[in-house]
Amino acid sequence: MNALTIIQGEHRNLGMTLMCFEKLLLEVKNQRRKPDALLFRAILSYIDSFLYRFHHPKEDDYLFPVLCRRYPAAEELIQNLQADHHKGAKLCHELDETLTWCESNDARFIEFHATALNYIRYERRHMGKEETEVLPLAREHFKASDWEPIDSAFSKNDDPMFGKEPSQRYKQLSTLITNVCIFNDPML
Repeated sequence: MNALTIIQGEHRNLGMTLMCFEKLLLEVKNQRRKPDALLFRAILSYIDSFLYRFHHPKEDDYLFPVLCRRYPAAEELIQNLQADHHKGAKLCHELDETLTWCESNDARFIEFHATALNYIRYERRHMGKEETEVLPLAREHFKASDWEPIDSAFSKNDDPMFGKEPSQRYKQLSTLITNVCIFNDPML
């Protein structure tokens, strides 16, 4: 499988996770669901463990340097996206801290809700830039030999929730995303 397919699949999986996160936040806000700190923490844990420890480092180490070498005009775009990677990790950590602060008092959930929605918008905007700007430039400017190390690096990623061997840690979250957020099953 090539890196472009893997990257787009990982973006799709993150997009589904963010959609589920947003839907759960809305259900809590509309009092159709109680705030569930464990569930929200599982979402944040997945995002942190996969996005910031595997996906973004591979973009930073493999995809982005080649794009800058093959198409120097992309340098500013890449610098901005790398800054986004660092800022996103910081925002995710801050969101986790906000969740901890709100855990003891459901009335504080409005703080978490607002912070979480800002984070979701941030990540969607970032992914959109990669999908509409970086990936088309890579398709246009990379040579076949450029793809070999990138393909190899990304093929080693195994998404802990959506990958070939999903982690037990994320089984329940995966089921929730599939049933509640994709199939709109109100029973869960």
